[in-house]
Amino acid sequence: MRVMAGILAPVSGRVLLNGTDLAVDPAAKDDIGYLGHRPALSSDLTVRRNLEFWAALYCPGPALRSRRLAEVRELFTLDALWEKRAARLSRGQLQRVDLARVVLADPVVVLLDEPMTGLDPVTSALVRELIRDWSRTKAVLYSTHNVPEALTVASQVLILKDGTLSTRNDLVSGGSSTYEIVCAGPWPQDVAPARTAEGGLVRVEVPSGSTLGELIAVVVGRGVPILDVRRTTVDADAVLREILEDRP
Repeated sequence: MRVMAGILAPVSGRVLLNGTDLAVDPAAKDDIGYLGHRPALSSDLTVRRNLEFWAALYCPGPALRSRRLAEVRELFTLDALWEKRAARLSRGQLQRVDLARVVLADPVVVLLDEPMTGLDPVTSALVRELIRDWSRTKAVLYSTHNVPEALTVASQVLILKDGTLSTRNDLVSGGSSTYEIVCAGPWPQDVAPARTAEGGLVRVEVPSGSTLGELIAVVVGRGVPILDVRRTTVDADAVLREILEDRP
């Protein structure tokens, strides 16, 4: 994450943002917001002074700085912490302030390393909504060991093991959906590929861009009655354990 943020130089390869190499043009880092394990805050400064410092770097002009500071102060409910030194804050409070720092920058790319650490349920819900809102206009990469949390907010899951990334879009919504369908006749494989089991049961994957209703209408139009339909669910924990443990 620190390499992607431009904090550490890569041992090999390059980090490109819109075709720009961060090592060649460090100014490209301005479009990256990074939340690490350790808050980027001075323990000797108050919350206000910490955020004013970062606002001076991120926000050109006093009017924009004042507006952004007021926005994050309200968004993360920082009034009670505003004049407290960072050294006196709890882990969750520090995380809230550091998230406020990231929001101040209004980055194009957002890198979040375990952002929910120490957060109370209310702030966690706020951050989930913030991530969903960001995802409409920004690229958000969220690192976590919490599988249910990842599946709650992610549109795509990347699994990192021994330096290798693999993708499992079936773990999240937004990709294809798989259904178990009981039909009174042979399933037409040209409509959608299906795996056939006993008793007329077939497992069918409905690709993105299509709907189950459209698929069933075609099948019934071919003279194959549909007796039952149920959506299958993916056991995300089992899938991840299988991948990480290298089980066949």
